[in-house]
Amino acid sequence: MNPKDYSSPGREAERPSRKLADFLTRHGKVRIYDAGKVVFHEGDTSHWVYIILAGEAEVLRADEGGQENVIATVGPGSMFGEMGLFHDLRRTGTIRARESLKVVVFSNDDFMDAVTKLPELTIRVIRSLSNKVVAANELAADLRSQRDRWAVAYAIVRQWPEQGERVGPEVVLDPTRISTDTGVSRPGVKAVIRELARRGAIITPNPDSSGVIRSRVDYARLEQWLADSRPDAGNPDESDAAGTHAN
Repeated sequence: MNPKDYSSPGREAERPSRKLADFLTRHGKVRIYDAGKVVFHEGDTSHWVYIILAGEAEVLRADEGGQENVIATVGPGSMFGEMGLFHDLRRTGTIRARESLKVVVFSNDDFMDAVTKLPELTIRVIRSLSNKVVAANELAADLRSQRDRWAVAYAIVRQWPEQGERVGPEVVLDPTRISTDTGVSRPGVKAVIRELARRGAIITPNPDSSGVIRSRVDYARLEQWLADSRPDAGNPDESDAAGTHAN
């Protein structure tokens, strides 16, 4: 599956005001990165705070195989590294200039000093941290949803009577039993079954008065859906609290 972009437009950073931009350039170090240049790498130590003044950057994160994937694009006003002000964290992602990128850089100590001098900067830090917590919560919820869907579909696949047949005979799908076997809520099980029916993997589902469904299953389509929707094995942890932004 392609990684979902959790940097929703509703949480895009505001461009720095003229007053803030002037303050930042006076007190920080301005750096320019050409397109394709890396600002920092995932796993680097986090002793600096960056704020984008102009241009766009890509946020990349490595998968289990070490392949870096772009998970978000961010622009002017976006902040990186502020979590390192409070925690001794490694960078949770790589930042790479998508185009000519102008940033202002502060050491952690200098940034803490700057925050005390300009309330607007304090508000931006709070907003940035809040956005990253929201993004992390959305990511965790999405991963749980993917795992629930996969667990229910796999429980149905296990009923495949003849591995050589594309469409098996009618089977009984009991949402209560599947819920017990998988740990997915009964409404969640029924929602997955409805989705599979829309995709043609479950053919003419016919629930009885107790909610038990008798249906034929297109196991080839079901297996393909499983392959396309299988979630990653890892769990989101506190180091991912940056959401789509690297720290």
